[in-house]
Amino acid sequence: MNDGESYINFQTLLIIVRAMDGDRGVNNRISYSLLNENDLFGIDSESGIVFTKGTLDREDEHSGGSYILQLLVRNVSVARPCAFLL
Repeated sequence: MNDGESYINFQTLLIIVRAMDGDRGVNNRISYSLLNENDLFGIDSESGIVFTKGTLDREDEHSGGSYILQLLVRNVSVARPCAFLL
């Protein structure tokens, strides 16, 4: 979004979340999800790409132009699964 625009279109890539695990092979798999799932945002569980599922308007009176996302990153390894909240 530049200074002249007040909205972000559907299916716009917003950010790529990256988490790393020190393990190798099948034990370094990471999974991403949104804790506060809604109709406006989505995340690819494997790549960590956060994108819009609807049109965002910074002049929207309900959001006040800001949004808070809670992400869950999981180590889905066979040996020691664990999760982190971002």
